Amino acid sequence: PGQLSNGATNYEVKNVTKNGSYGQSASATCGETVKYSVLLANSDFGLLKDLTVKANLGSGAISASAVNATGATTSVSGNVSVSLDKGSLVYVPGSTVRISSDGATKTPLADGVAAGGVNAGELNGSTQTFVQFQAKVDCPTTPSPVTIQVCELATKKVITINESDFNSSKHSKN
Repeated sequence: PGQLSNGATNYEVKNVTKNGSYGQSASATCGETVKYSVLLANSDFGLLKDLTVKANLGSGAISASAVNATGATTSVSGNVSVSLDKGSLVYVPGSTVRISSDGATKTPLADGVAAGGVNAGELNGSTQTFVQFQAKVDCPTTPSPVTIQVCELATKKVITINESDFNSSKHSKN
């Protein structure tokens, strides 16, 4: 009736910024992009419909499910790891594609693989396809504090302070 099958290399990731190779893990730092590749294989003869792929970028968990010819759900899951020295992974909008097993056909898919999942269509019996998507390491920066010159009332000297530290009972802007 159709059955998703799992294997050791069904879920892989690579650092594309550093031109890395696919593997079970990768490392990345601020501003770098990683690409996930999910191999989806139908080991039986029946058609699989509503092939859905989901990813949790934080934990590295990836799952796929589909409905087979008897109406039953078949599913698989696995993990990859991305080691970050800081920051967090954020999905790159528009990066999800379905790629035929020979690599000849790339079909863009909707965003959502890192949210509720994305529908990758159907998968014929005894065939396989890939779903790939990207994430970027986001490292928010804290803005530098704004400094101002004030007269410190206690010493009658002009000093420089962070604007957020201004206290009218201690400082004067005159």
